[in-house]
Amino acid sequence: MVPWRLLAAASCLAALAWASVGLRWRQEPSAPVVARKLSLAGQAYADLELEQRLAPLQLPLNLCGNLAQQRLQMLNSLLAALLLGAQVVLPETMADGRTSLSQIFDMHVLQRTMDSLYTEYWCGRRSRRAHAFWCTATMVPGTVWRRATDGPEVERVPLEAKSLGAKELKALGEKLWLQRAPKKLPEEVPFAVAHLEVGCDFWKQVKSVEEDVAWRSFWTIHDGLRFSDAVSDLAQDAQRNLINDFAQTARDQAKSLRYPEAQDATYTVLRLRENVCRQEQACADLGNVLLSEGVSPMIPIYVAANASWAQVKSRHLPPTKILEEVFTVVTKEMLFPEEKIREDNLTWAAVDYALSQDSTLFVGHSSSLWSSLIFLDRQRSKTDRIQYDPGASFLENLKVLVPQQSTALPMFRTPIKWVFATRTRDRSAGAMNNTLGALRSALVNTKGTVVPVCITNSGPETSLAQSLVSLGVRVLSIQPSWQSTAIPFLRQWKTKSDRKWKYLFTDFDEVFSTLLRIETPVSGILDHFVLYTDVDVMFHKKLTWETLLGSEVPSGQLVYARPGSTGVPQYFAASSELEKSFNPDKVDTGVMLMNLRTLRESYGEYVKFLFERPQVWPFSKADPCAYTAFYKDKGKPLSSFLPFALNWKPWWEKSAEVVISHFHGPKCESDIMPYVLEGKVMFEPFRGFLERCSQQGDCFKLCVDHVNYVKQIFQAERSR
Repeated sequence: MVPWRLLAAASCLAALAWASVGLRWRQEPSAPVVARKLSLAGQAYADLELEQRLAPLQLPLNLCGNLAQQRLQMLNSLLAALLLGAQVVLPETMADGRTSLSQIFDMHVLQRTMDSLYTEYWCGRRSRRAHAFWCTATMVPGTVWRRATDGPEVERVPLEAKSLGAKELKALGEKLWLQRAPKKLPEEVPFAVAHLEVGCDFWKQVKSVEEDVAWRSFWTIHDGLRFSDAVSDLAQDAQRNLINDFAQTARDQAKSLRYPEAQDATYTVLRLRENVCRQEQACADLGNVLLSEGVSPMIPIYVAANASWAQVKSRHLPPTKILEEVFTVVTKEMLFPEEKIREDNLTWAAVDYALSQDSTLFVGHSSSLWSSLIFLDRQRSKTDRIQYDPGASFLENLKVLVPQQSTALPMFRTPIKWVFATRTRDRSAGAMNNTLGALRSALVNTKGTVVPVCITNSGPETSLAQSLVSLGVRVLSIQPSWQSTAIPFLRQWKTKSDRKWKYLFTDFDEVFSTLLRIETPVSGILDHFVLYTDVDVMFHKKLTWETLLGSEVPSGQLVYARPGSTGVPQYFAASSELEKSFNPDKVDTGVMLMNLRTLRESYGEYVKFLFERPQVWPFSKADPCAYTAFYKDKGKPLSSFLPFALNWKPWWEKSAEVVISHFHGPKCESDIMPYVLEGKVMFEPFRGFLERCSQQGDCFKLCVDHVNYVKQIFQAERSR
């Protein structure tokens, strides 16, 4: 029962409005009345439960599917009804027929939001036919419950339009209102009511583009579609349990692996998409995806799913070995008693959604409707989100919600990811010092324009991985599928290339490190393009996309550079090996600009070419992974050209334009320093390079800098 004082107050307010304005219900209110309606919108109908006035045009809301689908159905049906000038008829329950809408959503807030929107929208559109109905001194609610529409006779009007943007909805609304009231609006109820008939997929027909009225209204409705107090209380309990019970565990585990502290972070939500990894695909471990994006293991990861972790992993998901070894993974049954979470799937799905909205970081797949809406919401509010695939979100691809800035990852991301590879046994002084020198030069000289990423077969628990992590490297641990099949092939290679092999690759471990670059496209890195280098390099200045491409960064449709030319590579770009040359047959793949998407698409065939045929590929010290042998068209290499400044050899002339020096061949410790300081040639084929190095190159200074960079890292390590 409604208290009699409230009813009396409502009656007095209504009487005052009628007396002071002297208008019938279809007449337009004054500005103060509009303002009062905006502040009290929905109060008489939601809080006092007074009789709900019906509109001539109504859109009954149909709900089906899971929570995310029902949420979109509500949002876009409410939006379409607003722009059409139709009243939304709300069902009593969710799609399951058992759970009431008010059990999941705060319907009072939603109804007040919609009543405010209707008044604001229609009072500003005097030329529209529905203006005189919605902009009146008497409250007409934007939403009514289905039980309130049982009395009047209803006419069914199918809504058959396939695409309804803001303009189309405006035109359709005018047409429908003209059909209902060709001369003037009905002045008093009752009148004939028309129901617009729509199906469960109607939400796909309603389109919103950023900056138009549909987009702005959509997000106003979205923000008004809040979860109920019951759902919000459960979500707060989950957050509290998550932080109290698992935050310290996450910090302790990450600290043991030498990860730095995370600032102002609470928890990450991971929404997994089933069946995204087919058998023929090489799917990256989700842990590596997160690590490549710089996600801190210092905070727990909550997996939003109505299943146990064991059940989740059995659903054809990407691998999760590194995810579990590095991150602290939490699921619902770890936060609540099992008997409690079995009660109602819709309620717990709503809890997951609420946790996703409030998390420090949300991670999901772009093809998921659930994740898609959260991506767009977090992009709008400028909060962190990661798609563990690089495409645009599902709703953007459908053109249901089209932002000005696409949710897809930018093609040329900054800072640029610099990838190098190393192996557990690459702990020799020479190999490790090369790595440390390259790393320190990048951190000091590139001024934050590159992010170092290491691909290794070393696990997160190894000293190698932890040392690199402590230096700010994003370490991705992998176990190549071709590892066992590669060994007999490389033995053939060693036999057939004995002299070169003995110097360049003394054992299988060293050549394995060289081959690890093959895994770059399937390592978990989401970027379209990355820079790969061997570890025997030094960085000298900032790295930009303009430098890598040898031209301006392209906008619009991507056009690949012709083989041998600078520009965007179809597969990879590389520079010359020993002497300056534009010959695509003589490139050095020790420094490459890699197109990860096309290399990923061809990864399976490329690995078969290397390891699943009778003969081993031809040995080449400039291209040990046979990129130029495989990526050919009619016998001609498809590699584009990387500017000389990105793979500068120490024996070339001095130049202020050099960005990366590559010690391809003679190395500082084993070759250059003995020659400069003692006149010794340790490997006769290098004599000519060493002579030119001392005459015109910059070898000695480069090696002094290299030694100093290595010393700086060791000094920093000792001071920790």
